[in-house]
Amino acid sequence: MEDTARYLNREPKASIPGGCRPSGLKTSGVDPMLRWAVCIIIFAGGLASPAKAQSKAQKADRCAGMPLFGPKDSLNTAGLAVGNKNLRVRVSAAGPELHLRLEPDAAWQPAGPAGHSLAGDVAQRVGSIRVFSCESGFELQSWNVVTKATPEDFLRFFEVRDVNFDGYLDVAIVRESGAKWGTQTWWLFSPESGQFVSNDFTRALGQVRANGLELDAAHSTIVAPHLTSLTGCGGTRDIYRVEQSRRLVLIHKEDVGIQPDGCTLTTSDRVSGGMRVTKVQHFPPSHEAARR
Repeated sequence: MEDTARYLNREPKASIPGGCRPSGLKTSGVDPMLRWAVCIIIFAGGLASPAKAQSKAQKADRCAGMPLFGPKDSLNTAGLAVGNKNLRVRVSAAGPELHLRLEPDAAWQPAGPAGHSLAGDVAQRVGSIRVFSCESGFELQSWNVVTKATPEDFLRFFEVRDVNFDGYLDVAIVRESGAKWGTQTWWLFSPESGQFVSNDFTRALGQVRANGLELDAAHSTIVAPHLTSLTGCGGTRDIYRVEQSRRLVLIHKEDVGIQPDGCTLTTSDRVSGGMRVTKVQHFPPSHEAARR
């Protein structure tokens, strides 16, 4: 049993192909010196392969111990400590795997009106995002986060989702917020550059005010719901279509108004390349609104 254990735990050794043994060299009919040179190359390659595999495993371990952060994860938890956060993000099923370090600015001071934690009047730097390769450990990029939110909100509302439906996770932070709405700043992952980038799509998406965004990958649409239900006239939503992963097109819009005699819901849809009013509804407010 002891001999068997030693055998099973021994270090793997590269074996010499039969044709490279002395007997093979003598009987092969091929110039012995040429065959021997070829055998040396093959043997050396066999020795190098385990070393390469081990080196690759060591590089992949640079993100070991970091929590994997995906579309369903959030830092918005009770007792969140405002400090650097190290997250491991698998950008797509095929990679790459990245280390995102969120660094809130410890020296930040509010520049807007006192008591405004989310919707200040002045956008300012609240921290930075640094991106490292989990394989090499090298820093790939970094950028400042400028928002009307606070460093704490930068962490709480940070998210990663495939917002343009190209198969790669993108990153977002809250930029501005009110009691019923919010806007975000997005950066899309570019597989060509291996970095997160801003473009016309992200700038257009940054103008969308909504109570969160609902992504429908099956239809390549983004639903922007609004908290108009608080008026007693029901909830409303706008719908945007993502074209070729780089263009945001409004295809459905709902506007609600409340008058003394009830609610008016105006619905517009994209028809023949333009937005047109397709329905107008009048109805009384809900019983909940009447009780208010």
